Amino acid sequence: MEFSPQKVLALSEPTYAARPDYIEAVQKHGMVVDWRLKIVAWFDQLGDAFDMKPETIAMATNYLDRYLSRRSCGGVNLQLAATASIFLASKVEEQRPFRTSDLVTLSGGLLQAADIRLMELELVSTLR
Repeated sequence: MEFSPQKVLALSEPTYAARPDYIEAVQKHGMVVDWRLKIVAWFDQLGDAFDMKPETIAMATNYLDRYLSRRSCGGVNLQLAATASIFLASKVEEQRPFRTSDLVTLSGGLLQAADIRLMELELVSTLR
């Protein structure tokens, strides 16, 4: 029996979905609900400032939630994960995606281009 692409996608979705309880169940390095709220607000601010599609913001949030459902992180690693999420989502959805140099500037130099690229690779690998 052959399934349509939509059916295959629907059947595989639970494998890739974010855990609804990931903050309590997975996060052991300081991640709390307030941090997620701040990151999502930052995504929204970036969306407004750079006239990004709502889909880009939703995709970045999805990437981050899925990543945090599988990896515990806090502090700078959490900032890197959020930055890599918006970076990857902009590459998928936007006509003019972010460049790593844009994100280094936005971080005030806290994050380096090499670190952002490495986190992007980890994000893609973790999300499969």
